[in-house]
Amino acid sequence: TRTKITGTITDATTGQALVGVSVSIKGTTKAAITDANGAYSIQVTPDEKALVFSFIGMKKQEIAIGTQTVINVVMESEYNALNEVVVVGYGTQKKATLTGSVFQVNGDAALADKATTNIAAALQGQIPGLTITRNSSRPGNEGINIQLRGGISVNSAASQPMIVIDGMDSYTWELSQINPNDIESVSVLKDASASIYGTRASGGVILITTKRGKEGKVKVSYTGSSHMNTIGNRYPGASGQQWAQMSIDAINNDALSGLAPNWWLFTQDEYTQLAANKIFTRANGTLFFDPTANQFNAIYGTTYGQEHNFTISGGSDKAKVFTSFGYAKDRSLDKVRFDGLSRYNFRTNLDYDVNKWIKAQANISYDKRINSNPTVGVGEGIQDMWIFPLTNPKGQYYDAFGSNNLLAKQMLGGTTTSTESFTRLSGKVTFDMGFISQLKGLSFSANGAIKERKGWLVQRNTQVTMYDWNGELQKPNNIFFQTAPSNLAVQDTYGYNMYQNYGLQGNYTKAIGKHHISLMASMTSETEQFNSLVGKRTYMADDKLDALNTGNASYSTNSGDANAWGIVSYLGKANYDFNETYLLEATYRRDGSSRLASENRWQAFVGASAGIVLTKFNFMKNVKFIDFLKLRASYGEAGSTSGIQIYDYISDIGTGTTVFGTTP
Repeated sequence: TRTKITGTITDATTGQALVGVSVSIKGTTKAAITDANGAYSIQVTPDEKALVFSFIGMKKQEIAIGTQTVINVVMESEYNALNEVVVVGYGTQKKATLTGSVFQVNGDAALADKATTNIAAALQGQIPGLTITRNSSRPGNEGINIQLRGGISVNSAASQPMIVIDGMDSYTWELSQINPNDIESVSVLKDASASIYGTRASGGVILITTKRGKEGKVKVSYTGSSHMNTIGNRYPGASGQQWAQMSIDAINNDALSGLAPNWWLFTQDEYTQLAANKIFTRANGTLFFDPTANQFNAIYGTTYGQEHNFTISGGSDKAKVFTSFGYAKDRSLDKVRFDGLSRYNFRTNLDYDVNKWIKAQANISYDKRINSNPTVGVGEGIQDMWIFPLTNPKGQYYDAFGSNNLLAKQMLGGTTTSTESFTRLSGKVTFDMGFISQLKGLSFSANGAIKERKGWLVQRNTQVTMYDWNGELQKPNNIFFQTAPSNLAVQDTYGYNMYQNYGLQGNYTKAIGKHHISLMASMTSETEQFNSLVGKRTYMADDKLDALNTGNASYSTNSGDANAWGIVSYLGKANYDFNETYLLEATYRRDGSSRLASENRWQAFVGASAGIVLTKFNFMKNVKFIDFLKLRASYGEAGSTSGIQIYDYISDIGTGTTVFGTTP
């Protein structure tokens, strides 16, 4: 015989129903999932003695069945934010003992319900004090600007935060290159916390760490999604009928003020017919008027994007691996030509414990981004009033007024394609000296990283031809506009970067009773080499040929550039806390840069911060509405801050959703 067990699962903190909780029969593979109301139902046999309730972020519970037919469960969070370890400069630190301004967000949480392939766009509104703006919604051309400390310099570039991806100094635009689904966490450092990065951290620091394999069975997963891009706010464009009526009113009002009527551009009769919403042709047949034409709708509309990710992770107690493959394609609201990007990503992160005292890490990644858009017609706006269709009866692009047919420009004017590829190789070896009892807590590490970037930009201008309404009936005078041969051109730009980063680091931790000490000393060196080459030719032989040698050699230009820089740094950090109550931190960094003259090459940067956790004191024990209260103050080379941190920790772990996709 079978017995039906039912019940409801709720969150201990919020009291809300939990959706998607796994309810399994212990020792079997039989299970049920709670519905939208947190309810479940499962059939058990007399020899099945217990139910197991599990949910991500909650403590697993096992409950004996006995004679019960209704089992309601209240689940508690296993997440303790105070014990959370956050990524800081050159290491990690327990959140409860932080004295600097550090905020960390989980990568998956930042991406939840976000229809974007750019992690920078996904971080909008996620981190206090982090302002992210973009001047375009075009994928690959967002023009993203990031500010962490506000405008601190007349040079806007100087206020951009430093971006560090897995220990590598990176450009802001690399955030649109990497696969957002590979990101484990994003940490933001300000004030004294950022001073450990020296001169480049005047605008703060954003640290990005990627996911690594975890011990356990090999796990293969696929996530896929598609999304729809729709027009949000339309600018208030007047219809052809509205424009004609407003023009008539303006001309008549001028006449009332004593001015002679000025029927500019068109005749009074043509204005009258347009205001009456009539479609007609000018007597000579060259102009055709249609007040119902909508040039905006002809070019812009709904488009679609997609993203696919395939990951393999797992390992033993000695070796763990995380491998991912990603593909994404997204486009702007331009529905007539592709204006967007395609992205391909590959990553493998490997951890290997040689023995109890030696650990090694290796990271390999390859990212490729292809950004394609029409060379002309994008961003030019709708210039003509909406009284002309965009094609004539012959199917030719029609314009006999101002050469402003954006459809013709986009469809015929050529394509600009930018291809960027990144190859990153990095490794780290850590030696734990704990096998010598007197050196317990001491470790040394050596790391190295190489990043190669290749960029190839092809900008092609091809011939645009616009015809009057009669089209081929009046050859050759039917051509109203045509691109001059001198403007038919191709320009190729090649760029190459090689970045290298090497470092040695020592760490020491010691606990003496309630006293905790942590010390770090490191030396790093970085170099980067850049080369570029530009070639251009005009008077191209054919619109279908993009090779430089198909242009006129008499009209060719070329240029090139090269530069290199290097920086050597010595740095150290000391942390102390007593019973996680009294907190102190000090940082020091000395940079030497090749960009400066030898007499001004070296500069030191210091930071200090202190804090006190008031909730550790007896007078706060009875304050029930505050779980954690910390006062802190910090000083860094870029300025000082102080503040109060109050936490009332309530579990905020949720589940993400995928639009039009599946997440098996």
